Amino acid sequence: MQSSKILLFGGTFDPFHNGHYEILKQAQKLINPTKTIVLVNNVSPLKMQNRPVSSDHRLIMTKIALANESDLEVSDFELKSNEPSFSINTIKHFVKLYPNAEFYLLMGADQYQNLHLWHQYEDILKLVKIVVANRDNDEVVNANINCDPIIISGLQFPVSSSQIRTQPLPYLLDEKVLNYINDYGLYAIDRIKPLMSEHRFQHSLRVAYMASDLMSHYNKGLIHLAYTCGIYHDIAKEMDYSKQEEIAKNILGINQYEHVKVLHGYIGAYELRQKYWFNNQNILNAIARHTKPFDFFHDEPTLLDKVLYLADKLEANRTDNDVFGKDINYYRKLAYKDINLCFIELYNWLQFNLSKK
Repeated sequence: MQSSKILLFGGTFDPFHNGHYEILKQAQKLINPTKTIVLVNNVSPLKMQNRPVSSDHRLIMTKIALANESDLEVSDFELKSNEPSFSINTIKHFVKLYPNAEFYLLMGADQYQNLHLWHQYEDILKLVKIVVANRDNDEVVNANINCDPIIISGLQFPVSSSQIRTQPLPYLLDEKVLNYINDYGLYAIDRIKPLMSEHRFQHSLRVAYMASDLMSHYNKGLIHLAYTCGIYHDIAKEMDYSKQEEIAKNILGINQYEHVKVLHGYIGAYELRQKYWFNNQNILNAIARHTKPFDFFHDEPTLLDKVLYLADKLEANRTDNDVFGKDINYYRKLAYKDINLCFIELYNWLQFNLSKK
């Protein structure tokens, strides 16, 4: 009876993208494994300084991306450990679990070049056959080890996860993974920080935290959307005014507005659609209308709209001066007690005072 073949493919998968998928499919085609195990790594001992998003998010994204694959298991074995991920421990675990199987370990060319730095790499070479995905079609060499790896070449997706985190493209990610990233605000900080001053960035963080906390009192299922709205709400705030007006008039068809300062909500929603491929209309609407909740909208503001509006106006660094001399703590308490009353009361008060300017 022919022994079974098991292909192991581990990575941080931050996030799992179509480049990973292509490597995996090419390896499966070459090896024809009985079973494939995709391992979402904990923290690599060689990359301790670059901590990824939470293991829960990375595991979910990987499962989403591979949901339709048969004879494939997405394993959280390494994530269950609080220790750094050592591949030898993982390999020994599955060798013990499948004692009659022949094991293949899939890795990138850069990993192969550093394989001699891995913990107990000699034992790894005894337990598995190495499969190397060679994106650049350069010679795959590691003079420090005695190994004849199986090489996969001719790959079509020369892309890195770090690239995708800040510059996502739909063809590089499963659509559901892209939507998950955007809905949960993953990588948002890396995206917005270069676009704004430190003052604006810190304000965005405070709004995100307050929006999350406020939403937790009304609908826990929407906390992640509240955070995302908060962190992104001012993404266009510091864009040049002339550019904002150009987008508003020529693309969005907004020709009448009281001041250019109210445009950044609509421009922000547009930027999220165009640059990051957001399509969750609840997020886009909340960001679009956080400056003027009733303009260009025929429906009543939603709970998410109200949470963002109030978090923006009441975040921790706001003072009585920001609400025209009223006691801001009165509104903060009211927001947690009756969000509908707080929203309309604060909105009317601010509009009344702004109209006198």
